[in-house]
Amino acid sequence: MNDGDRRISVKDLASWVPPGLAIPVRVSFSPNGRWIAWLRSPERDTNRSLFLHEVETRKTQELSSPAPEVDESTLSQAEKLRRQRTRDLSHGVATYYWSRQDKLIVPTTHGVWAYDPQTEAWASLLDLDTAAIIDPQLSPDGTHLAWVQDNELVISNLVTGNVTPMTEHIGDGVTHGVADFLAQEEMHRMHGFWWSPDSKKIAYTEVDERAVPLFCIPHTSGDPYEIEEQRFPFAGGPNPTTRVFVAGLDGRDHVELDTGGAEYVTNVYWSGDESIITETMGRSQSSVDLARHNIETGARTHLLTDTSEHWVNLHPFFHSLESGSFLWASERTGYMHLEVRNADGSLKTVLTEGDWVVLDVHEVDESAGKVWFSANERGITQRHPYEVSLNGGSLKLLAGEGGTHRIVMDPHRRYFI
Repeated sequence: MNDGDRRISVKDLASWVPPGLAIPVRVSFSPNGRWIAWLRSPERDTNRSLFLHEVETRKTQELSSPAPEVDESTLSQAEKLRRQRTRDLSHGVATYYWSRQDKLIVPTTHGVWAYDPQTEAWASLLDLDTAAIIDPQLSPDGTHLAWVQDNELVISNLVTGNVTPMTEHIGDGVTHGVADFLAQEEMHRMHGFWWSPDSKKIAYTEVDERAVPLFCIPHTSGDPYEIEEQRFPFAGGPNPTTRVFVAGLDGRDHVELDTGGAEYVTNVYWSGDESIITETMGRSQSSVDLARHNIETGARTHLLTDTSEHWVNLHPFFHSLESGSFLWASERTGYMHLEVRNADGSLKTVLTEGDWVVLDVHEVDESAGKVWFSANERGITQRHPYEVSLNGGSLKLLAGEGGTHRIVMDPHRRYFI
């Protein structure tokens, strides 16, 4: 071994972070492609920092924490559970995202901060002192911030400072704007509300878990020990009921979308500014339905149904196109493949096919008529990035070396990491 190296112990293998995995995560480009950000632990432990790299100058810097006094012991139970279900066991800067205005948005325990790479300055967007917040999301135009507080959806106008409670408390076991246990753990849906592209409306879920029994989990490692109570939907028992609403930013005129009494709302997508597409599933999970909704009336129009003899694997590959058509993926051939569907849900173009599966979709550029994705087309132990036309045709391999390639693309599709 080299000087400074040491053997990996059994304790190392059972620890978090595992040896060799203290690597940069959540790597992303700014919308203008000028900067790259990522999270990494300088000490190779669970305490992560935010790093920023300027592409042109190749300068990398570790950004100072916007809220150094954050006490993560004050995280709400809902936020702790949300982090567990995303398998996020880190501390420090747990997450971030880019706004369309090329600012880094960093949620903390009790607030939200924005970092401007141009001015190299932090600005507070929200500071609630002691109130815990869940899933803060900036509107696409950057003028409003939405979050969940005490299981209710709240919106703040960042220009005027006005705060609008969007929903009212109905009773214990009913939440608004929160993804419940089933949505997070089984459907991999981590959000319970969605901004419209024009930032004028917001869609959200109402989840009623009152029929779901409470399950007690003892924590005996503390002094004194604690009993944690969660509502847990047991096999064969009652599930929570989920409704979907859409509302304007004044908190009035909430329109319920007709989901057809579906057992599970697996995802919600805006299709332009005037309609919403819901993805729903029955309890057997052997079929998934897409429906388009009129946001003024909530009326639904069925688009398509995917079925399986066993179960349908959900995927995050839906992408709305300007024409009203959309990118979709299906396993009806036995393999997950991409296709373009017309606005009415009918099949327009098959983009990929063969005895292999699409693993990820990186970017969709409608003006260029292209999709960039990853697949195991060269073998189940391989993963390569490809390009294909939205009109179908042959695939273009982007990285041909053998092995597993995981990429992050520049938003302008000039290069990738």
